[in-house]
Amino acid sequence: MRMYVSHEQNGKGIATKLMQVIKRNICIHTIEQIHLWLNSANRRSKNLYEKFGFQTCGTDERAIRWDNIFFSEDFVSLQLR
Repeated sequence: MRMYVSHEQNGKGIATKLMQVIKRNICIHTIEQIHLWLNSANRRSKNLYEKFGFQTCGTDERAIRWDNIFFSEDFVSLQLR
């Protein structure tokens, strides 16, 4: 699953509302944890996930290569039960 809010919609609380719906609906099932990868440079996304209780477990320093530039990604996890 990927979640993306366009630049024009940033700051309107859309990502927060999406996470509230996702977390509320996941909790009614037997899912015990959620794991995600985030672009390490995307501070807004990292702040959002931390607000919902995600914790960083590690970083892949060369996770993505785009136009011969490497980008790192953080591995984050949320324990639900």
